[in-house]
Amino acid sequence: MSDTESHRKGRPTKSAQLDIQDKISECYSRGLSAAATSKITGYDIKTVTKYFNESYNEVKKSQRKNFLERQEEERLREIQCNDFLMAEEFDNYDTIKDEINRTRKNNEPVPEYLLKKRSESIRTISMLNEKRGSIAMSLPLEDDLKNMIKELMEDVKKE
Repeated sequence: MSDTESHRKGRPTKSAQLDIQDKISECYSRGLSAAATSKITGYDIKTVTKYFNESYNEVKKSQRKNFLERQEEERLREIQCNDFLMAEEFDNYDTIKDEINRTRKNNEPVPEYLLKKRSESIRTISMLNEKRGSIAMSLPLEDDLKNMIKELMEDVKKE
């Protein structure tokens, strides 16, 4: 097929469309403008723009998806880390509780430092549990941004 045949008006075949897309995508990836790509390839500016937009949307979708996936992975990592810290703190609490029970069993007064440590451990467990809940219930960034935009739009309408 000659160049003049491949540039005829009308819809090209599927294989010709793929060839066009490959040539235009190569120009797009090199950062050429649509006008320059049109001159270089000989394709109509509307065709070039169509494929440039498709390439742009694919890249944008890929980057967005990757970001959201990374965000979700990080959120899960935070939850796991928090769970690990909470398990360690429960072990500390159990050790303190056993020590308090041992002193009571020996009819000895419970040392003040053990009571303080128990209180600190309970506060730490509570804080970690609250933090875990807020991480687990946090909206993905995308939803947060949508909500912020919605609130800003409502504020603008009120003014």
